[in-house]
Amino acid sequence: MGNKIRNIFVYGTLKVGGRLASSFDSHRVGVVHGAIPGQLFAVKGAWFPAVRLAGKGVVKGELHRYNDFEKVLARFDQIEGYREGETDNLYNRREVDVTTDHGKLRAYVYEFNGSRDLVEIESGEWDIGG
Repeated sequence: MGNKIRNIFVYGTLKVGGRLASSFDSHRVGVVHGAIPGQLFAVKGAWFPAVRLAGKGVVKGELHRYNDFEKVLARFDQIEGYREGETDNLYNRREVDVTTDHGKLRAYVYEFNGSRDLVEIESGEWDIGG
């Protein structure tokens, strides 16, 4: 992979303590809090998070750095239903600038591409306990 991005911005169940995060604990080597422009939603009926990058709000989450990045990215793609070059993905992998206390850092984020009903989370922050 020629791209130099080595970070993934997570905003829901993959945040530290989230129900899907523990499978990446052995690969995660750094976490900083950050935010991206967009809107955060819950997928109605399924109650998992979804981001739309077009929007007026701010989505709060975590910027994760991993060792064995290619393997981790492939696993993220699988979890998020992303296949490069496909148009019917559940989520599409995008590049974003994440605002952190360390400045802006480039990362991948998964943007919802599905057609299900969405319920906006106005705070912009997914409650991993809920």
